[in-house]
Amino acid sequence: MRMDGGNPVSDTAEATVPTVQALFVGTVFLDIVLAGMPRLPRPGAEEWADERAVSVGGIANTAVAAARLGATSALVSTLGADDFSGIALKQLRAEPLLDLSNVTIQAEREIPLTVVVPMAGERMFLSHGSLAQPAPYAPDVRARTMFVALNDGMPTWVGKFRDAGTLVVAGVGWDEDPAWPRQVRGYLDTVDVLVLNAAEARHLTGEQDLETAARQLASPTRSVVVTCGPHGAIAVGNSAAATIHVRAPAVAAKDTTGAGDVLIGALMAATSIGETLEDSLAFAVTAAADATTRLGGARAAPDLSQLLERASTASGASLSAARIAQRLRAPKTSPLATTSALTEESHP
Repeated sequence: MRMDGGNPVSDTAEATVPTVQALFVGTVFLDIVLAGMPRLPRPGAEEWADERAVSVGGIANTAVAAARLGATSALVSTLGADDFSGIALKQLRAEPLLDLSNVTIQAEREIPLTVVVPMAGERMFLSHGSLAQPAPYAPDVRARTMFVALNDGMPTWVGKFRDAGTLVVAGVGWDEDPAWPRQVRGYLDTVDVLVLNAAEARHLTGEQDLETAARQLASPTRSVVVTCGPHGAIAVGNSAAATIHVRAPAVAAKDTTGAGDVLIGALMAATSIGETLEDSLAFAVTAAADATTRLGGARAAPDLSQLLERASTASGASLSAARIAQRLRAPKTSPLATTSALTEESHP
């Protein structure tokens, strides 16, 4: 990890460049979740939450999810030197399969902070900060899959990874700007799998029917996944075959923060070992459902033992989820030596 905001890429010879299963590019947040309030406070009044959680969020939700599910992973992002960045970094370092050597510390930056209030099955967000600028450098790593948050912008080097065989997965975020749909569509030629929620799909296409929206966004080179909350997800493959419908297992949800991000991380973990879109989505939907039973985004992401337990209590698509979890359970360590070799000088 570099402290000067410069390019962390080394001069490693091409033959020794390591390969990770999943690479993640985007903005790291810190989330403070306050749950169990009966109502929002009136002006001048105070309400007390029954539960709280502090969790790294943003792109970290997706990266942590993949790493906990057995995929060797790497993160490309920028943190600050503020106290909240320190909390986020400590949580990220706790994930043994998540490499942080392409995370840059910028002294003048503050990590974005979000207060999340789950209530009545929905969430409310209050945020401060700014998104990280797209990384100007290509990380010194190969990747089977990579995720880019298009609301952060598309790094110029993503196409080179795709040309080298990396499967590019992207999310779109939400923006009320009328130019947003056109901006997102301008990135899609570089995307192999587009993942978005129902509101984003409708906003981006103008279509109310989600299958119609998914088919509008799909192409011969691009699959589309639309997440549908407790109803699971639908997908249209790049072959334009029949729409895939995957139901979510029934759970007692406490907090849906980051559930879609967990789904993406799990989808990439399964895809990185050659699973089909349909089976990968079954695995991902099961992981996302399990995450909603705990507070926080990355904090709530299941590990393989938790996912196997969830899959064992369900049926149907969860059979595929259990099989994939067993495949991902093979012991491994990150191929990037820097995962466990960060020095004290790297600490914010």
